[in-house]
Amino acid sequence: MIRWLEEVGKRDGMTLEPHSTLAHALPSLVGSGGAEVAFAATRSLMVTLALHLAILAGLEKIPR
Repeated sequence: MIRWLEEVGKRDGMTLEPHSTLAHALPSLVGSGGAEVAFAATRSLMVTLALHLAILAGLEKIPR
């Protein structure tokens, strides 16, 4: 991931883990709650969806 970040340049990130490589490398939105185990993907999907909607709200482009 670090090599990829160096190749594409610095952008913004979105992660569910505040201590991840991505969170340390880029300004990132972080869905709080910490890391989860593999079987609990429902929370990941919901938090990620909420982060995307927060971005769209900030851009004033909420889907209807």
